[in-house]
Amino acid sequence: MSQPEGRWIVFFLTPMSFWTRWTVYRALPMLVVLALPAALTAADPSPEPPPDRVKALEKIARTMDSLAKRLKGGSLGEETQRLQEKVLAEFGEAMRRENAAAAKAKTRKERAAIATVAAALEQARARQELIGASVKRLARLGAGKERDVALREMSQHQAKAARILREVIARAKAPPEKGPPPPKATPEDLAKGPRKFHGERAQVEGVVQETQLLKEKYGDYEYRLLLGKDGSLMVWCAGKLAVAKGDAVRITGVFRHDKAAASPFRVLVNGEDGKVEKLPPKKAR
Repeated sequence: MSQPEGRWIVFFLTPMSFWTRWTVYRALPMLVVLALPAALTAADPSPEPPPDRVKALEKIARTMDSLAKRLKGGSLGEETQRLQEKVLAEFGEAMRRENAAAAKAKTRKERAAIATVAAALEQARARQELIGASVKRLARLGAGKERDVALREMSQHQAKAARILREVIARAKAPPEKGPPPPKATPEDLAKGPRKFHGERAQVEGVVQETQLLKEKYGDYEYRLLLGKDGSLMVWCAGKLAVAKGDAVRITGVFRHDKAAASPFRVLVNGEDGKVEKLPPKKAR
């Protein structure tokens, strides 16, 4: 038995009233949010994200609806407990998929969107774990008023857990919000104030001083551009080279400053927001 499982068993076997357990349970969402960074960096193997992660989550929500009906009808049998275990296992898979997606995210905005979904998903899973443990506890009790009251409470909380999951699904379906446009800068601006722009998206206009095709793909990058006076700004780009020396360009990407590097001023162009746009010569700065 794993250490986390042991802690849950100690919690649910410790003598306390049902209402005390639910008081502790209501405090879990904040604890979940605080613990999320560690959860996202866990060493568990992470499967590839499915073609449609929304459908996988909707399947869990439907099972949770069925559990709510069974609890409302007073069912605490083997089938109810089996469905609880199935839902928890599917939640574990869903969290590992979010972990995999976070590892592949290329922008801060993508990582933030995944973290928001993962936090709400973890909150729903925490509710489900408490409900599942309470089902096992009540299954050992004989019929009576206390058990009937507890079953009605759990049915309501099961339905609420399913609603939380559907809110997660709505977030996953929603298109990413468009943030403000990145600040505009020249290669000279970046060189003068690197601390201001380091790690941030920026939009840079200039003239290509040199193009460099990489012999081998380096991560996502396939070619580099040198911009600015004496080619002081190196731009790492993904995709096909579509500009040439002397072209005026607008670059949208993430600026990096590394004093120890041979080319300390760099812009990384990748992800949905990364762009290399060719401009008419008169628009170059």
